[in-house]
Amino acid sequence: MHPKGLIFCFNWRPDSHHISDFQDPAAKDIWFANQLEDDACASLAVLNIIFNVKGVRLGEELEEFRRETGEMS
Repeated sequence: MHPKGLIFCFNWRPDSHHISDFQDPAAKDIWFANQLEDDACASLAVLNIIFNVKGVRLGEELEEFRRETGEMS
């Protein structure tokens, strides 16, 4: 089995990047959650991984969440 994602732990700092800063056409197909809460890093890391791995069965609620939030900044 090959790893599907990596989780790096580091001190958080405000991000100054915007989605328009990246010109990679493949980036439009990547789901990414910005962390807004101090204590949500592990949950967001797992969501970022499973929402971007093809073939993972998310279930109805997570699939709906992914669809509704995919275009958010």
